[in-house]
Amino acid sequence: MCALFIAVPAAGAVHPGAQQDTLRVTPLDTLVVSIERVPRPLALSNGSITRLTRTELRATTARTLAGAIALVPGVVLVDRDGMGDDPQLMMRGFYGGGEAEYALLLVDGRPVNLPESGRIDWDLVPLSSVASVEVVRGGVSAAWGDAAMGGVIHVRTLPDTTGRRLSLSGGGLGTGRASLAFASSMFGRPATFDANWNRTDGFREHARRTAKGVRANGRLIEREGAALSWWTAHAWRTFDEPGPLTAADLAAGRTQAAPFYRFDLASERTHRGGLDGERRFGASRGSAFISIERRRADRIRTLPLAPTFADTQERALRSWRLAGSAQLVMPELPWPGDDDLVLGVDVSLGWLTSSYYDFLRGPPAAYAGADPARGERNQHGSGSRVTAAGYFGYGVSPTPAVRLSAGGRLDWLRDSFDDEGGASRPGESTAHVVFSPRAGINVRIVDSARQRAHLHLGASRSFKAPTPDQLYDQRRIPIPFPPFETAFSNAELMPQFGTNVEVGLVHDAELVPNHLSAGLTLSVWQMRLRDELDFSVETFRYENIGRSRHRGLDVGARLRGPGTLTTFANYTRQSALARSGEHAGNVLKAIPLHAYVAGVQTGDAHGLATGLTWTHAARMYLDDANTRRVPAWSRWDATAAWAIPGSRVFATVSNLFDATYSTTGFPDPAGTGITWWYPAAGRRWEFGVDFIW
Repeated sequence: MCALFIAVPAAGAVHPGAQQDTLRVTPLDTLVVSIERVPRPLALSNGSITRLTRTELRATTARTLAGAIALVPGVVLVDRDGMGDDPQLMMRGFYGGGEAEYALLLVDGRPVNLPESGRIDWDLVPLSSVASVEVVRGGVSAAWGDAAMGGVIHVRTLPDTTGRRLSLSGGGLGTGRASLAFASSMFGRPATFDANWNRTDGFREHARRTAKGVRANGRLIEREGAALSWWTAHAWRTFDEPGPLTAADLAAGRTQAAPFYRFDLASERTHRGGLDGERRFGASRGSAFISIERRRADRIRTLPLAPTFADTQERALRSWRLAGSAQLVMPELPWPGDDDLVLGVDVSLGWLTSSYYDFLRGPPAAYAGADPARGERNQHGSGSRVTAAGYFGYGVSPTPAVRLSAGGRLDWLRDSFDDEGGASRPGESTAHVVFSPRAGINVRIVDSARQRAHLHLGASRSFKAPTPDQLYDQRRIPIPFPPFETAFSNAELMPQFGTNVEVGLVHDAELVPNHLSAGLTLSVWQMRLRDELDFSVETFRYENIGRSRHRGLDVGARLRGPGTLTTFANYTRQSALARSGEHAGNVLKAIPLHAYVAGVQTGDAHGLATGLTWTHAARMYLDDANTRRVPAWSRWDATAAWAIPGSRVFATVSNLFDATYSTTGFPDPAGTGITWWYPAAGRRWEFGVDFIW
């Protein structure tokens, strides 16, 4: 579990002078790639980053990728489905409210956020397919561009090229999971394949979810100094949405579905594939990829406009995305000094078509007895997002204990949309050019046989462009006054910009030789924002709200020993304040100020292993005026596993003590004073077995 706070060493990496025992850890030798887009030891990174291996992911109490990431310092999740299968991510005080995302999800180096909203589809990457994860906290637009304002989550899914793995599990609330991975060959060269299936009935009525996927990869060309690989991935999912409940509804029964949401359903399928290539040019290394993605989404979605009135429409969305990237890494430049240079370009072309259909509208009585079907099409349009970027990074070590780095990225984005339904002018488009620089210094402050510590200081500029849906979503919202309907979207939105400053510390020590070791990560950060994107209740649409300040602290601590005992604790503080407008000085809504994760683990991979985790969140406001709060909540999760040669039996219990709580909600947009809540599930269990042969 220590890897949740400080990454474990790469295989074979040993610090000079260190003794090779089970307690001695050298996390700063681990290679990470997500900050500067090139493999680099953690000791030389200018940013807050955690790396989790497959072994460490299996040791957590989490059963999903999102659940494992929630155990990382600086990461906070809230649930709408109540079970963590559809969480909302918060990093560095940014929260998209389920309509956008402020973190970039990379799968094997390729961005996979949804093209229309930028949201993360957590079902796209089941935990059983994950080989490792890197989590970067803080704006890294200088490397990855738009959407990387809060951070980057980089998932590696490529399985081993030898052996076979089968995992089966099931539990309460109709939960079932299965995954299979094996190595074979294709085109006469090694290839790997895996498939997965997950389903649950949910803890509420009308909350069923099903997800399945298959993926494969292999080599086409492999010779000295050059390689070409292929890959393909396909995912399908369907899910019901039970909707939020009022306090009165919760008192009557937490497992019921909201009456307005009884027809809400989404069906999505995503198909992706591509080629990856790499080649050496002397000491330099070149790499490139090209990928294509096709996505289809059909969704019936309800908007509760008042406690006594709702609007339900069906959307049919089709999208294509073609992306490519090329990068050159040049070490050992011809002038003196231990340095390297990275140059690269990214290109993405995306197209989508969107249609809205009438479905149902009215008071609760209209929904209670209805048996509706898709009605007439009321909106139709098509749009595109084209992006191109060039980036560079340079690092130099004037002394063995100091590394200086600098870099930047120039992004060009163009959005366009033709609305055949009349909601906007045909041919409307917008374009932006943004430069995101960065600079940092990493200093080794302690280096001995018993201790290692590094301090980093960095400054950068990051940005977040409005999503295509925030700009052009056609859905019309009925209102009881002229013009009698409106839209959440706003074609005049501008990108938001942030100036980031961060100081961080990573310290690892052997306190008692062969008996007790400890690790600490600490990050203090501040981001000043202008033109921050948010939903305005006053105008009932997305707006650039002006200025805000995000400031916080991430702390992760780990203590290991004696024996196999490990304890850990995280604290995350996210203070996001409005600095302009009517609510200047108030906390931005829906973001918890305090978040804690702590736990204990004992055992190893060759016998009985157990773990217990505590999660707590406090002081989260639901409105801009800061008059309503989400009650503080806590949850305990437990896991146990027994490993024998060739197999592993495991069990998890989530919400061990059956706590009753809600992680998020929102005030009634009609201004009635009623609050809508998303309740969390009570105690639930899951048993499973892994086979490896």
